Amino acid sequence: MNYTLIPTVILSGLLASCSPTVDNRGYEVDSRDFTRIIPGQTTKQTVEETFGSPSTISAFKPETWFYISKQTETKAFLTPTTTELLTYEVSFNDAGIVSKIIERKGEHAREIKPVGRETPSAGHQTGLLREVFSNFGKLSTKGGSRTGAP
Repeated sequence: MNYTLIPTVILSGLLASCSPTVDNRGYEVDSRDFTRIIPGQTTKQTVEETFGSPSTISAFKPETWFYISKQTETKAFLTPTTTELLTYEVSFNDAGIVSKIIERKGEHAREIKPVGRETPSAGHQTGLLREVFSNFGKLSTKGGSRTGAP
């Protein structure tokens, strides 16, 4: 039996487990040609039909649609790192016509992070114990026994 093969197999397995996992997130830009958008001519409806729904829409004027593509690499259990970031900003005027389009790559692209705050809802806070004990009074049935016998 050749015992020199065992360390080679173990070493190659360890090296293969260190290769990063690549994730593509957001808009798939490779299959789209944003040069077809002509400022002053292309309408909002044409942009949506051609490129689909945007990744996000600005809440301010002028209305701007963002198409965001992001590629990350994760090695083992470490935090993912962004390897490629591409953002297209398509701004519209009040008539719904494209006023400008900006392509941002790498460090010039803006990584848009949603706000993490939550708006509290009116009413009471529920928890596990409240949910369990609040149902005790609701177990009775109308006009019959609880066992199901007539």
